[in-house]
Amino acid sequence: MSSTEIGLVGGFFLGLLASYLVWIVVARVHLPRIQVSKISKQSASTSGENHQYRVKVRNMRRHRLISDLSTSCRLVIQGLNPERPSNFTSLRLPVADEHPFPVLEPRSGRIYTLRISELGGGGVMRLPPEAKRSLSSGGVELEDLLRLGSSAFLRLAISGAHELGGLRRTVNLRYGLDDIILGGFSSKNSVKIESSGPVREIDDDFEPPRGVPSTEAAEEGGAEIDEE
Repeated sequence: MSSTEIGLVGGFFLGLLASYLVWIVVARVHLPRIQVSKISKQSASTSGENHQYRVKVRNMRRHRLISDLSTSCRLVIQGLNPERPSNFTSLRLPVADEHPFPVLEPRSGRIYTLRISELGGGGVMRLPPEAKRSLSSGGVELEDLLRLGSSAFLRLAISGAHELGGLRRTVNLRYGLDDIILGGFSSKNSVKIESSGPVREIDDDFEPPRGVPSTEAAEEGGAEIDEE
């Protein structure tokens, strides 16, 4: 192999290495950093349901907000159709009002309520009569739904874009019975759930302290917003 050919081959591999390093830098700097909790279970004080099931989403970036935020949730149950016991049935589970505010400030969190009693989709007709009665009365428990069929799980997707580059990240999570924790979130700076009870949460009309830019206010600890 001549020196020219060696130079071409070497340049090719150096180009691949450089492209890979650039991709790592771009992915590290210009992709959202999304953290999602397990499922918090607490007594429902204002709704007709026995309990509220909620998840918390945090923007872990210190200086950049997440834009175009979206949520999607499905309850997936295997074996509801006796003629096809190996098939899975996917039921739509609304999250908050299904149209979340599309921006999540740096170092801030948002709590979303899973509207269990509003489970929808054609597969609802395949649920056992007792489960359908619980849905109608608003007294359904998520644990009971996860015990249906031969297996069941909750699938949650949280997606958002970096405010500058527009690159998106989607967090795809799968929850089972072991991922439901009785208790509230330990603090506004964490997605950890503790059984000691709920912490003070900030409503949708949260505003940063006067005279402090929103980014700087978020770095001081962030805001926690509760979306019913």
